[in-house]
Amino acid sequence: MDLSFLPDQPKKKEEKMDLSFLPDQPKPWWHEPAKAGLETLGLVGGGALGTPAGPIGQVAGAGLGYATAKKVEELVGLTPTPKGPVEAGKRLATEIPTGAAMEAGGQVLGVVTKGMGQYITSKGKRIYESTLKIPPSVPEKIRQKAIEAGIEGRYYPTEKGLGKLQGDIQSINNQISKEVDRATIKSVQTGQKIDMTDVVKRVDKLKDFYSNLPPDRAKPFLDQLNEIQSQYLSGGQISPNQAQAMKRTIYQLHKKHYGEMKTLAIEGDKAIARGLKEEIVKSNPILANLNAKDSALINLEEVLERAVNRTRNYDVIQLGDTILTTTGAVVAGAPGVAAGIASKVFRSPSVKAATSFALSKANRITGRAASRPIAYGIGHIITEKD
Repeated sequence: MDLSFLPDQPKKKEEKMDLSFLPDQPKPWWHEPAKAGLETLGLVGGGALGTPAGPIGQVAGAGLGYATAKKVEELVGLTPTPKGPVEAGKRLATEIPTGAAMEAGGQVLGVVTKGMGQYITSKGKRIYESTLKIPPSVPEKIRQKAIEAGIEGRYYPTEKGLGKLQGDIQSINNQISKEVDRATIKSVQTGQKIDMTDVVKRVDKLKDFYSNLPPDRAKPFLDQLNEIQSQYLSGGQISPNQAQAMKRTIYQLHKKHYGEMKTLAIEGDKAIARGLKEEIVKSNPILANLNAKDSALINLEEVLERAVNRTRNYDVIQLGDTILTTTGAVVAGAPGVAAGIASKVFRSPSVKAATSFALSKANRITGRAASRPIAYGIGHIITEKD
């Protein structure tokens, strides 16, 4: 039957099932790390581009970089796109100040963590110095170099620590010997040798010092220093190898006959040794750093050896501490025992050294490099809450 004359029936709307009661599908695990990476890259890159304009330029650049990173997140589907230009504008107006605030916070934290790092470093040095008990007569510069070398090398005031130090000194001396050999070969090829006339000039500074005394009082000192210069001048021109051997002999002589030689003879010989070292370095500049490290370790060896001898018989629990521990147990029970043991532990040279090494390691993670992630983390938490 032809029913075309009838009006069209309205189509029924398909009813969609309401699924709002279902929980949201979890995002892929890599979304958050990817967002964090993009935002950090935006902050760092923008800040770097703004560096020529100073701190303000870094802050502004970081703000723009962060906003750019957020836009990339939208484009790749890590975050929902804004619904219309108004929402997009609001987001942009929030993201630029957020990125700028993170950079500014990082700069402030950088100053704070730098100060913390300096405090931690000085505290660690003081603890290590108390372990070594360096005599007050040791010059401040030598003292500090020895402490820094000890912390850097993690040398404990024990037989094992001393053995490790002596092994490192031997290793550096082997490197120095190789470089001196190269310098010697070069001197043979070029005909350039170390002239003892240049070396003995280092004694002139000592002569200038003693010349400040009245002539009659200065004469015996000056005569002895002139004699030292004359004795070393007899060496004439020598190779870097000979100079190195002479320098080592001077150091070993003083160590072997410590306390037997007169002070002025020691001062004169040390001036000669310094002159030899400086002239050797002229023949091979690579030796400058090796010699500096070698000197610091040799100075440390002297004080570390004394510290080891001083604590050689340091028992794990000494009689005095055993009495204190027993007394503590009677008076206060278990807490008293713990206090007695803690008293011993924290006075142990090895524990003190370990503490100074830990503080040094902690200092390496402070400063500007650590401040950016901290500032980013705080800013990220705040913006996520918003």
